[in-house]
Amino acid sequence: MKIDYIGLKKFLESLSYKAIIEGALVEAYGRDDIEKFYKTNKDKRNITLDQVIEYGHPFLVDALGNDLSVCILTKRKYKLPTGRLVQAKLDKTIIEDCRKTLGSPINGYYVIPDRFLDGAEY
Repeated sequence: MKIDYIGLKKFLESLSYKAIIEGALVEAYGRDDIEKFYKTNKDKRNITLDQVIEYGHPFLVDALGNDLSVCILTKRKYKLPTGRLVQAKLDKTIIEDCRKTLGSPINGYYVIPDRFLDGAEY
C-alpha cells in the first residue's frame, strides 16, 4: 500500500483546527489501545470499524510534538527521534508545525482518508 503524501499534505494544509475538530478527519483508535483499555463494556464510547487501526496499518498522529506524522501501528515498540517509546514506527512527518499551519496542535490518532491510499492491503 502506498500513500499519496503530496495529496495528503495539500489536503491537511487546506484544513483548519476547527475543521478537524468538527470531523474533517475521523478520530481513530489503535488495536493496541482497544486491547488494553476497552476490554470491558463499561466504556461508553462507540468505536466503529472504520475508526480501528489494525497492526501494520498507517495512521496520522502527533508523534514528535506539534506535528502531524504518518506512523504504522506495530506490536513492537520503537523509539522516536525524541527518545519516546511507542507501539508504532514513524513513517513520515507531513506537517512539522501544526500551530503555524492549522492554528493549534492536533492531538490523538486520525484515520488517513481512503483517497490518499492506493487500495492495496498492508
